[in-house]
Amino acid sequence: MSKQAFLIQCLQARPGGTSLTMADGFEINFRPDDKGRHVAQVDNEAHFARLLSIPEGYKLIGAVTAPVIGAPAAPPAFVAPAAVTPPPAAPVLPSPPAVSATETILNAAASHSAPTSPTDTPPVVAPVPDAADTTDPVLAAMSLDDLKALFGKETGRTAHGKAKPETLIAQIEAHRAELAGQ
Repeated sequence: MSKQAFLIQCLQARPGGTSLTMADGFEINFRPDDKGRHVAQVDNEAHFARLLSIPEGYKLIGAVTAPVIGAPAAPPAFVAPAAVTPPPAAPVLPSPPAVSATETILNAAASHSAPTSPTDTPPVVAPVPDAADTTDPVLAAMSLDDLKALFGKETGRTAHGKAKPETLIAQIEAHRAELAGQ
């Protein structure tokens, strides 16, 4: 039996790692991995959503299918990401009902099927590519004002006044990916 969990990176790397106590008293410990990133495995969806609501502090590294406590299995292993080819630009279509990025990630993570027993397949991390690897060069070359205008045109929403270019690019690309998947 396996359980869906998420690998989250703390963007504030502190010597010895970072310990964080959530509102419900649960403690999450971010420790350096083999790549030097300070990461923690988070299996509580409320904790996951709360951490990702702070984009300047935390980011999703991947989804982990981890064995349920008490079930014998090997620790989760990282899988190297395959070469990523940016998707073609999607046509501008009417905006569907608003879905938060957290809901999109949770729905995508929940759609992965879990093995029926710990011996079926080893635990696997589904890596999330860094934005720098997949960013549309046209979007990357746009000014902040142009990105805000494009964000409004494509999503039908007004960009936050303090939104950073990388945030707008990520949201535009996520919106395009959603439209392409429908």
